[in-house]
Amino acid sequence: IAYSCNHRGNPSAASLCFPNGIAVELKGNLYVADSSNNRVLFYHSPFKQDKVADEVFGQFECFNTNEDETDVASEYTLARPTGVRLDNVGNVYISDSYNNRVLAFYNPFVVSDINGTGDTTADKVFGQFDSFISKDVNNGGISAESLFRPDNMELDVEGNLYIADTGNNRVLKFNNPLLTDTKADKVYGQNGLFTTGVCNIGDVITADSLCGPGAIATDGNNSVYIA
Repeated sequence: IAYSCNHRGNPSAASLCFPNGIAVELKGNLYVADSSNNRVLFYHSPFKQDKVADEVFGQFECFNTNEDETDVASEYTLARPTGVRLDNVGNVYISDSYNNRVLAFYNPFVVSDINGTGDTTADKVFGQFDSFISKDVNNGGISAESLFRPDNMELDVEGNLYIADTGNNRVLKFNNPLLTDTKADKVYGQNGLFTTGVCNIGDVITADSLCGPGAIATDGNNSVYIA
């Protein structure tokens, strides 16, 4: 049984190294956050075809590299992605953890869609004040527009985005972000304050405190569950 990272060799369309998150479309297409390879892989109908990835995010469309581009971030790069989420019209969100941001891709594989790019270039960035080349921890200070090692995400039935801003010990909610802006509208875990990010404010665990949240889920009534 093979279990070594990248089969003891270079990354390929058939290898993984510490995969961290997945998402599945209703059509059966699969997305995998291949974290230690600094990429997200897309598999077209893997149970009808094969287990070899068909597209790659974060490596300039190359399956044989796993660079994290530590010197500079861009709309093409990823560094330790940890989560993938899809909305109900095919837009893709990736938590680019070590770049302290979340990237949105408008219908990346629907070329004919009016908002689609038909490629793996990010169209919107959360956590870096709309800059694709910035990757600072809490850029400009802790705020409704900053992130620190975001982990997983969730989307509710109305298209609102929730981000586990793990390093800031909070969860941020963005109302209809692809139609509005990249500024959070609500914060969980910091007593309603966007300018604090400590674990259990005042060192007291309460009904409104969080410490290192890592996963989020919503139900059909838009109730929110946070680990």
